[in-house]
Amino acid sequence: MASSSHETFDASIYQQDKGEGKLQGGRLRFYRTLAESIGVQGPTGGVVIGASILAGISGGGTALVQLLAAIAMGFVAYAFIVFTRSFNSSGSVYGFIGAVTGPVFGFVAAFTLMMVYVNFAGGVFASIADEAQPAFASIGVHLPWQVYAIIAFLLVTWIALRDIRISSTVILLLEGVSMA
Repeated sequence: MASSSHETFDASIYQQDKGEGKLQGGRLRFYRTLAESIGVQGPTGGVVIGASILAGISGGGTALVQLLAAIAMGFVAYAFIVFTRSFNSSGSVYGFIGAVTGPVFGFVAAFTLMMVYVNFAGGVFASIADEAQPAFASIGVHLPWQVYAIIAFLLVTWIALRDIRISSTVILLLEGVSMA
């Protein structure tokens, strides 16, 4: 049984504004803001490439699975909309689940989501390496896939640590070219 200190959770701590670490306003215009949203979703990998790989594996049921997954994600998005009307939190999963079930479950959920992001990033860099290895081999550069993954990681990290306008422009250009 949980102790009394874990039974209550004060969501108001997430709404306090101390003025520390505020985001700077006006850094991104419309298209760069749009690029951040597009980049997070990764339409090239998630919609174009992923669906074709799934279709090759599972056959004709892929469209139905994609449709059901989209509906399920719509419900998740709706839940986030409902929760953010009540309170905002930079750690949304921790804040939302912590408000409902307590801070221990909020931490577990947030930690699990963080591990998903870390593993997803590793998968993205591995898939970049998987595409880069034969591409560079065609021009005579033969390196292990791990080298390409590390290069991709370093390049992405370097771009991400620069001004957000640079990274959002890169995201918009790369997704635009790959979708075209």
